[in-house]
Amino acid sequence: MTPRTGRRGQTIFTVLQRLVPLARRVVWGVGALAIASAVSIVVVVGVVVAHGWPSPPVAALLMIVALFMVPAPVVLWLFRGALREVIELPEWLAASPDLAKGHAAELADLVCTARRPSAPGADDGGRRRGGFVGDTARAGRLLLAAHDDLPGYGAALRLVSPVFLIAVAVAVVIGVLQVGLAASMVAADVVYRLVF
Repeated sequence: MTPRTGRRGQTIFTVLQRLVPLARRVVWGVGALAIASAVSIVVVVGVVVAHGWPSPPVAALLMIVALFMVPAPVVLWLFRGALREVIELPEWLAASPDLAKGHAAELADLVCTARRPSAPGADDGGRRRGGFVGDTARAGRLLLAAHDDLPGYGAALRLVSPVFLIAVAVAVVIGVLQVGLAASMVAADVVYRLVF
C-alpha cells in the first residue's frame, strides 16, 4: 500500500524530512538502552544469586522483580524497530512508481539522508539537537504523524500509537533506572566483598 498523496502526501514528506535524520540519531541510543536494560536484569539476578541460592520467599521476590523489569527492554527494542523501519522507508517509497513520478526530488533527498552513515552523537546538518530524551520524544511524535499516512508499511511502525509512545517514555525512564540499579548493586557487591 502506498501513502496517500495530495495534501496529506505532502504532509508525509514533510514529516519524513524531519523524522529520518532524527531516527538515525536516536536509533543507536534506543538500541543501546534496550540492551543495557536487558543486561541489567541478568546482573541484578546474578548479584543476588552470587551470594548463594536464595530462600524460596526471596527467590519468589527476585522472580517478581525480574518479571517487572522485562517489559522496558522489550518496548525499547520494539521502538528501535519502528525507527529502523523509518530509516528504510524512503527506499520503500521510492520503489512505488506513482510516488516516484510525483515526488522524485523529495524521495531522492530522503534516500540520501537515510543512507548517510551516522555515528552515535553525530550532528546531522548542523541542526539544533535536543539530547537523547528530547530527540526520542520528537521522534515519537513524528512517528505518530507518519503512522496515519502509512497504514500498510512495516510491522513495528504499525505498533505506534499514543499508548505505545507513553509506554516508550515509561520504558526509557525505567530502563535508565534499571541500569542504575544494576550498577549500584555491582558496586555494593564489590564493596561488600572487599570489606567482608
